[in-house]
Amino acid sequence: MDDLAQAVIEHLQVHDQESPFVAITTLRNGHTNVCNHVLVTPVTKNGTTSFNVQTASWVLYRHELTSDGGKITRDWVPKDVCNFATAAHVARYLLLTANQNDRGLDKRSVRLSIGPFGTKLFNDLGMDLSSQEDISGLLDMIGSMRPTVKL
Repeated sequence: MDDLAQAVIEHLQVHDQESPFVAITTLRNGHTNVCNHVLVTPVTKNGTTSFNVQTASWVLYRHELTSDGGKITRDWVPKDVCNFATAAHVARYLLLTANQNDRGLDKRSVRLSIGPFGTKLFNDLGMDLSSQEDISGLLDMIGSMRPTVKL
């Protein structure tokens, strides 16, 4: 029985990985010219998908993102926030963060850009989502997204 359990765990660990696709929202505070990015990365470990959340902030007009082949090479220094077990919890966190960032303006929506991490993602207009269900549905979807298949 122990051999069977070990074989199952080893099989599940074969698929341990971060998703090649992420979600990012950019929250700007006009009063302080601070730009806050929240990055959500689906990760699978032992067959269970969860969501890592990182943030990075900088003052607008004083920093720039540079790239080398689409990879960000400067000024992206994220801080690990936490890992959420469900997309619904991430959605709630994003809505609360967006509302807090707007200092009481009650934004009630999050603009999410989806794709491989790189400078193009920061320039994408994204989708404006206002319900926890819409946000969590999109996050669940990126957990199952894969690169296109070439024939």
